[in-house]
Amino acid sequence: MKGVRSKQTLLFDLDGTLLDQRFDNVFWNETVPREIAIQEDSSLEECKDKVYAHYKKVYGTLDWYSSDFWSKTFNINIKNLTYQERDKISLHEGSRSLLESLVESGETLFLVTNAHPDILNIKLDITGLSRYFQAIFSSHEIGHAKEESLFWEKLISKTGIDAKEAVLIDDNLAVLDQASIFGIGKCIAITQPDSSLIPIKVDDYISIQSVAELSLVLSN
Repeated sequence: MKGVRSKQTLLFDLDGTLLDQRFDNVFWNETVPREIAIQEDSSLEECKDKVYAHYKKVYGTLDWYSSDFWSKTFNINIKNLTYQERDKISLHEGSRSLLESLVESGETLFLVTNAHPDILNIKLDITGLSRYFQAIFSSHEIGHAKEESLFWEKLISKTGIDAKEAVLIDDNLAVLDQASIFGIGKCIAITQPDSSLIPIKVDDYISIQSVAELSLVLSN
């Protein structure tokens, strides 16, 4: 890709960056409470209140992203439920063509995600995205969420990449903050992770509405 330095390493988030986060928002805010309401024969609103209270307690931690944790907490099978809803998983427009272009131009791409391996594998099977990456790193395998400095420390140790020459593309501002503090050279924020919602305003980072615009900021 014209203008991109070959020594840059591109670190892509998955949900909200390459994939439309609309799936996850609907799944966790609607599908999961509905499943619990069916299992417990209780009202949907009561289940939503209970579920959202649990979410709030662990938001941003490794448990927040763990299908095993939520399966045990809610006594439902999150992996199976995700698989049942898999036809609703979708790429953001422009994701595949961007990745293909970057690979063709010889760039080094890593996928760095908080997604639990069970859910990650379903999403990768559906989208076929794994072919574009030199390696894929889940925070659950590393042992720390991307919101923690130890995630980035261990990622750099595992890959041997130069943090200062790495570019992170992510929709999570807390993740971008931690990566920036650690020393990742360039952090780019996705402002519309869910295509059904309006873009958010980002002041602290280079921002783009979607990855379709990424080539413009990489070449600067």
